[in-house]
Amino acid sequence: MLVTRLERREFLLAGAVASAAACGPVAVTSFDEAAPDATGADVAGGEDAVTEREAGAADAGVDARLDAATDATREASLDAQREAGSDARMDATADAQPDVQPAGPACGAGASSAGSPGRFTAGSPVFFRDDRFHVVRDARGIFAVSAVCTHNGCDVMADRTGFFCPCHGSSFTLDGAVITGPASRPLVHYQMCALGEDAVGVDPHVRVVATERLAR
Repeated sequence: MLVTRLERREFLLAGAVASAAACGPVAVTSFDEAAPDATGADVAGGEDAVTEREAGAADAGVDARLDAATDATREASLDAQREAGSDARMDATADAQPDVQPAGPACGAGASSAGSPGRFTAGSPVFFRDDRFHVVRDARGIFAVSAVCTHNGCDVMADRTGFFCPCHGSSFTLDGAVITGPASRPLVHYQMCALGEDAVGVDPHVRVVATERLAR
């Protein structure tokens, strides 16, 4: 009977040891296998986070370059519009301004030089004997009037009020109108012309109306 009890005790003890031995590796194995899975998940999660940050940085760089290109394009467009507007305003100003007219027609081959327009003073005719005309200045400009009397062709001379003919006594105003006869027709006016910036000429081959002046 005693032997039987001892055998049972040894049998139970051996079973407990075997159970403990069996349970020990299972518990260790479960822990070792679970740990790598958790570690791998953490690493994978970290890699995903890094990839997302890198992708975000790349997108931000692309957006910055696109914004810079857009700003440059917009600035170029504005510059072009400003230049176009400036050109349009300049063209409009040029169109609005009247054309600058010359002080007189350019002298032709038959014109004679009368010198600088500054030499002529109001009320003091200058006689050009060789060409037989007077150059006169009044309030409207300078003009040339023939020295040939319309009565008989003598040269008229300047006096205090105009011109007189020493041959037969005809008299004329400074612009050639008849004051007293025997002349009945006014003195002829010749075209004055521009020889340059500071010189004028007279063309005795071209007749003009008595009201024409050279604004010099």
